[in-house]
Amino acid sequence: METLIEREKIEEVNEPIINNDYFKFLNIDVDDYDIIPIKYSKDLNSYIVTTFGDSEWYNYSCKEWAKVLLFAKEGYVSKDYFIDINGNISKYATYSDTVLNLYNYMYTWIPNFSKKDNETYFRYAAGKNAIKLDYLQEGDKYLYYYSVSEEIENIYPTCSFDGVCGVWRNVLDTEDEYYKNFSETKYGPLNLH
Repeated sequence: METLIEREKIEEVNEPIINNDYFKFLNIDVDDYDIIPIKYSKDLNSYIVTTFGDSEWYNYSCKEWAKVLLFAKEGYVSKDYFIDINGNISKYATYSDTVLNLYNYMYTWIPNFSKKDNETYFRYAAGKNAIKLDYLQEGDKYLYYYSVSEEIENIYPTCSFDGVCGVWRNVLDTEDEYYKNFSETKYGPLNLH
């Protein structure tokens, strides 16, 4: 296409945010924790350390939600119990004769979303406007892009995303309203490997 369109770059989902505002629900001060982004490697059949800028960190359409590991810097369990020098991650570790499960330290990003007419929509930033796949046509060529669309109200008050772009939740917290509702969409349940 020869048509150049200047638009704000919008992704399918709000990208994960790492700051105190997004971890306060969990009573976590990000300065006191090692926060490590992880992704699953099919080649290694395990999780590996990645970077926040990695384009393969998450893919919600494939039920691969963004995940991080959180280890208190002053805690008795450190990242070194699970992560080797190559960035490979073990699912279990032993500390003082106790078997530790990686999932206890794993958190996932649930982006701002809602439902309307049995369809799930991601919402733009901290607002209520849906992110919609759109396109432009020039002859027989199409340019697909995401745009901000109509307002989609909250599912209900306890799952509202008021003033936030998403929430972090522990992967074992399956009864949390955000986690539970998102798991019941076409983007869930979360792939845990």
